[in-house]
Amino acid sequence: MPWTGPVPLTGRPGPPGYPGEDGEDAVFIPGPAGAAGAAGAAGAAGVAGAVGPIGQRGEDGDDDIFNLFDVSSPSEAHLARVFNLYPLGGTNGGIIVRQKGGTPGTNETQISDTGTDLYIANQAGSGTVTVDISSGNDDIAFTIRRKDITGRYISFIPSHDALGTGARGGAIRSSALGIQSDNSIVGFDGPTLFTIRTAGATDAGWKRVAAGVLGPTLGTTGAGWFQNTAGRSRLTADATESAGALTNLSDLTQTLIAGRKYTGFAKIAASNSTGADGLQFDFNGGTATMTSFRAGFEEQAIGATLGTIMGTTLSTALTATVVSTSDAWYVIAISFVCNAGGTFTPRFAEVSHTTGTATARLGSYLWLEDMSN
Repeated sequence: MPWTGPVPLTGRPGPPGYPGEDGEDAVFIPGPAGAAGAAGAAGAAGVAGAVGPIGQRGEDGDDDIFNLFDVSSPSEAHLARVFNLYPLGGTNGGIIVRQKGGTPGTNETQISDTGTDLYIANQAGSGTVTVDISSGNDDIAFTIRRKDITGRYISFIPSHDALGTGARGGAIRSSALGIQSDNSIVGFDGPTLFTIRTAGATDAGWKRVAAGVLGPTLGTTGAGWFQNTAGRSRLTADATESAGALTNLSDLTQTLIAGRKYTGFAKIAASNSTGADGLQFDFNGGTATMTSFRAGFEEQAIGATLGTIMGTTLSTALTATVVSTSDAWYVIAISFVCNAGGTFTPRFAEVSHTTGTATARLGSYLWLEDMSN
């Protein structure tokens, strides 16, 4: 007797593979086969669904394989809706990652490759792109390295104990790190050298000389110069005085910080056209105030007869009652604590005036150091 029951059901075809749009390295795994149809009453099982079509082969034959989300899996189907991936046209291969429900060309980021460079760009044409790497691991690091050169890398470590105190602050670690602008580079060329490069040339730096010892270099080798601008000053022209009134040596002015301790010396090349009119020096030409102040002649200048050789206030004049009519160095040692910050300026004059003119020579200088105790 011929079968008169319901016709067996045929399974629904599987979803198609996603075709590569521009043929740049894109072969996609076919969609899964449809499930077999349910058997008709007392009939044979339904025929399996047809396999979905295969995405087209990439034109250069590199055959990169992209795994599409399995939409039959609830979790992967959700991801497929959140991360929308699209092949790009143009000369550079790439994909677009679009925000769920976002507007094409606006709420999306392009990842592309030129063959030599990988780009992550904001398709909206403005704003920035943030690459956020998150982990429950307290020591997560993002590292970039060049695979063909052993030991060259740069790592960004946002949770690194940068101060070694247990306080998490962040750090950048590198085998050879440089921070570059259009015309200069600040770089760390290895573990012992800090260099500054200007106009493409490395010409200054700091080098670890030994444990606990740091020294200036010429960039990579040799001995460099260090300038303590705040604590160094010199006369740029001769200064004269012919009335016995203490006069500022303004070129020697330095600005001090309240609470800091300073030591140093003033070296003044000076003379008087009338030796008997003498020379005097004090340090009361500025605005800073001091405690524990002490200044005094370190030695007797050639041809001079010293009078007051030590003072404990800024206004105490150190005197040479008779001096040479030829230039001689007057060396004064200085030590003090700055109470109120401000300027610190030496002064000079004749001790008394008859007919002479006192002269402090160009090149005289004041040298101060900030002390730790």
